[in-house]
Amino acid sequence: MPKKKKSIYEYFSDYSDEEIDKALESLSDKNREKLIAVYGEDLHNPVSSGILSNADKSSINYLKKKIKKGLEANRNVEKVEIEEDVVAKVEEPIEVKVEPVEEVIDSLDEEVSEELDFSDDYEEEVLEELEVPSKSVLLVDDLDDVNSKLLKLIAENKNNREICEALNIGSKSLNQLLLDLKNGGRFFKRDYYSDGSITYDPIIGFRYMNDLKITNQHRDLITEPGEDYMKFLVISDLHFGAEDERIDLVERAFNYCTKNGIHVILCGGDLIDGKFKSNEQKISNPIKQAEYFLEKYPSDKSILTFTVLGDHDYSALTDYGLNLIELLNNYRHDVIAGGYNNAYLHIKDDELVLFHSIPGGMLKNNDAAIVLHGHPHKFRVDDDGYILDVLIPTLSDIGEEAPTALELGLQFNKGCITHAVIKQLYFGERDFILNENVYDVKSRGGSFMKRNNVFDYKTKENKGHAKTLKPMSQIDKFNNKWGMK
Repeated sequence: MPKKKKSIYEYFSDYSDEEIDKALESLSDKNREKLIAVYGEDLHNPVSSGILSNADKSSINYLKKKIKKGLEANRNVEKVEIEEDVVAKVEEPIEVKVEPVEEVIDSLDEEVSEELDFSDDYEEEVLEELEVPSKSVLLVDDLDDVNSKLLKLIAENKNNREICEALNIGSKSLNQLLLDLKNGGRFFKRDYYSDGSITYDPIIGFRYMNDLKITNQHRDLITEPGEDYMKFLVISDLHFGAEDERIDLVERAFNYCTKNGIHVILCGGDLIDGKFKSNEQKISNPIKQAEYFLEKYPSDKSILTFTVLGDHDYSALTDYGLNLIELLNNYRHDVIAGGYNNAYLHIKDDELVLFHSIPGGMLKNNDAAIVLHGHPHKFRVDDDGYILDVLIPTLSDIGEEAPTALELGLQFNKGCITHAVIKQLYFGERDFILNENVYDVKSRGGSFMKRNNVFDYKTKENKGHAKTLKPMSQIDKFNNKWGMK
C-alpha cells in the first residue's frame, strides 16, 4: 500500500495555517503548478504516490525550500513591525535597520542554493529562478525621475508599446534611455513576441550573462499556445545608400504588414550597400550609410525585423570597423541582427534559417525546415524533400526590373512546421500577388528540441516562464493526434 504523503501544513507544523497560506500565495504561477502536480489540488490531503522519480524528489525538495524561504521572510517582516512599534513608544528613538523582503529572500537564496542538489532535468529551471532576483532591485534613488519610472515599468513586465505610452515618448527616445542605462552599467535581456512587442529583463545574475554578448545568431520568437498559423513578410538586399535603393518599396512593405496583420519581417541581409563600387552610390561612406539606414528604415511599434547580415554589411566591418550588430542593438531594438552569414529564428519547437553568402562563409548544418536565402536577388524555391530553400528577391532596383517581396505563411502542428504558403508580392499601383504555392515540409527528418518559448502572454498580466496550454476538446485532441488540425 502506498505510503501516505505528509501535507505541506504538516511538514511546516511550526507555522500556522495562515502563515503557510500567505507563503503559498507568494509563489509564482509556475511553482504553484508544480506544487499541485506533486501534491494534488487539496494541499491538506495530498494524493498518495508510489515511488517518486528523481525529478519529483527534486521538485518537492525545491518547493519546500521555496516555501520555507517565504515563511522566514514573512516572519522577519512581522518581527521588524513589532520592533518598530516598540521603538515608537520609547522616549529616545532607537535606530532599527529594516531589511526589505527582497533582501531577506536574496540572503536566503544564497543559503538555499548551497544546500540543494538537483537532478539534471530540473536544474535548469531552478537555477533560472535562484539566480535572477526580483526586477524591483533596480529601483534605486540615484536615478532621475524618468529613468526611475522606466525601471518601474520594466519591473512590472510592461512591453515597449506600454512603456512608450506611459512615458509619452517614442521608440527612439526609449532606445536612448535604455542605452544611457547600459552605458551606466545596467544591461537588459530582450524578449521578442509574435505581436511585434518587446519586453526587457534586467541581467542581474549569472544565468543570463550569455545575453551580454552582442553577437547571438539564435533568437526566439515567443508565441501563444494556440498560434498554429503565422504570417511573415520576407524581404532582402535593400542596399541603403545605393542609387538604386527603393525606400519607397520598403515603406510599402511595412504598409502591407499593417493592412494584413503581419508583425514580423524576415530580412535576408545587405541592409546597406557597403564599400562595393559595382553599384552607383548616393552615399559612399558605409558609416554614413548605416546612419542613413537607422534614420530611413521604417519603424512601427508593432513590427519586428529579424535579419541576417550579408556581404555588403560585412564590408563595413572589414574595411571600416563598423559592426552593424552593435549599432542596431543600441539604436534600433526593432531590427534584430542575428549575425553575419547565418542567423536562426526559433519559433515554437522549430526554426527558420536566414542565410546570406559572405567571403569565406558557408551555410551551417541545421535541422530547419526552411532556409531563407538572401544575395541572389532573384526569387526561386528549391524543394529537395528535406529543406525548402527559398531564394529571396531583392527589394531594390539592383539587378531586378521589378523588385518584389514574399509573404510566408507557416502552419504548425505539435510545435513543428508542417506546411509553408509562399506568395510573391509586387507593390505597383496596388499590391499584387504574382504567384502563390503551398509546400509540404512535415515529412522531413531531423530532431527537434523542446523550447520554453510558448507563453499565454496576451491574456496574462505578468509574463510567465512555462507553457500554459489551453484546454482541448475531444475533437481537437483527435485532430492533434492524427495530424488533421
